[in-house]
Amino acid sequence: EYQKVTELNDIEIESLLSSSEDNDENAQPHPAPPPNSKSLPPTPKKKHSLLPSISPTSRTILLKLSILFSFDSFASGIATASWITYFFTTKFSLPEGTLGTLFFTTSIIAALSNLVASSISKRIGLLKTMVFTHLPSAIFLALIPLPTTLFPAMAFLILRACTQNMDQAPRQAFLAAAVLPSERTTVMGLVNVVKALSQSGGPLLTGWLAGMQKFWIAFLIAGVLKAGYDLAMLKMFLGFKSREEVVGERERRREAA
Repeated sequence: EYQKVTELNDIEIESLLSSSEDNDENAQPHPAPPPNSKSLPPTPKKKHSLLPSISPTSRTILLKLSILFSFDSFASGIATASWITYFFTTKFSLPEGTLGTLFFTTSIIAALSNLVASSISKRIGLLKTMVFTHLPSAIFLALIPLPTTLFPAMAFLILRACTQNMDQAPRQAFLAAAVLPSERTTVMGLVNVVKALSQSGGPLLTGWLAGMQKFWIAFLIAGVLKAGYDLAMLKMFLGFKSREEVVGERERRREAA
């Protein structure tokens, strides 16, 4: 019995020693970092701004185009389709059926003219297509109130419709090529806001002139503003090269060298 008790005591002592060694190993602290090591600064969080970010070069182009487009849109507001309808009704007493046929014809012609604009822009460029197709429509718009008979006025309206919308597709392509791809949505949105605000002021001027029995001045002002817009576009952006064209020229020079 004495031997059994001593054997049990020896086993208990060994178990206590082994458990104390394990506790000492677990209780050892982690090695401290070297004194010269510096903790990395926290990464800054990206701030999301409500205002769109546009490069300085694109801001200059956006400012110029917004001013020019505002004049063109204001002129379009002066001579809207509703005011042209009112003009033909009051001056020539045109029946409703004839008015519907007239504006149906001009709308079809204006829609088909967009197909021709793409082929013209490939030959002479976007800017020249915008100017040389929009300028005749501005001249015909100013000439609409001058005839004293119906058919010459209708002829000027139809001639205006032939080139009225031919500048729209080249204008959008020119605007998209003038800015960075990441800025196109923002720039086009801002331009549309400027155009809408400018066009809203046109009917006020037309209504005031119509009330003074000087409706023909509204057509003249609209035509002059549109023609001035075309000439200003040609002067300010003639020789302008988009970013894609500049990169393409650099690559061709490198290949040639």
